[in-house]
Amino acid sequence: MLRTPTCLACLISLSLFGGLAFADAPIATINNNGTPVAQVVNSQALLSSLTPDQRIARLENQVQYLSTYNNQLQSLSTQVDILRGKMEDLSHQVQLLQNQLKTQSAPTSTPAPTTTATTATISDVTANAPSSISPEQTAFNQAYTLMTQKKYPQATAAYTQFLAKYPKSTQASTAHYWLGDLYLAQGMPDKAAKQYKVTANIVNAPKRPEAMLQLGTILLAYGDNTHAEQLFKVVIKNYPNSSYATQARKHLQSLSS
Repeated sequence: MLRTPTCLACLISLSLFGGLAFADAPIATINNNGTPVAQVVNSQALLSSLTPDQRIARLENQVQYLSTYNNQLQSLSTQVDILRGKMEDLSHQVQLLQNQLKTQSAPTSTPAPTTTATTATISDVTANAPSSISPEQTAFNQAYTLMTQKKYPQATAAYTQFLAKYPKSTQASTAHYWLGDLYLAQGMPDKAAKQYKVTANIVNAPKRPEAMLQLGTILLAYGDNTHAEQLFKVVIKNYPNSSYATQARKHLQSLSS
């Protein structure tokens, strides 16, 4: 079976994305409680056992992944823009609140009828607000801010330092997920996969379904359709009515077509 044009297209596409070097292929198996278990196999040993047609199919999967990767990178950029806008809105609201507090605390000869109600509302907000932010939360926020500013290397370092200093933080699984996205945005899918696997292995992690979807997509690029399919099925089973399940179903449909 001659598939030279397709193969050439694969090789050309891969050469254009030389920075996306696939190292040892990440493998995620599923244990009895539906949790992915991380393993790694050697890519060279795997390639040597493949037939020419299997190698071509593997290249085609990687090209398909590269297209998906570009879409994900664009999506991450869009999310960053949205998050930056939300942060600016929140900053503006805080500034308005501070101005209102100053206005209400200033002496007036004839207070307006709504002053008491407004002051009470503001007092309720400030009374319930934390007096200070913990060093842990500050470190997480700083890393998050760097990511929203598209300073990916700096954000990667900040999240890595956060996890080293606060490995048992309640936000550790989320930090691992964002690290996965950051590595993916910088063209390092193998490192991204390792971070996604950490989040996917934590059953109660807020971003677990997203991590499994991302990991499944990377596995598809390595030609590991079997384990990718397992991950997508776990997402559908555990989060049946979510948007993540919808995306997982689309992946499964593409695998069966």
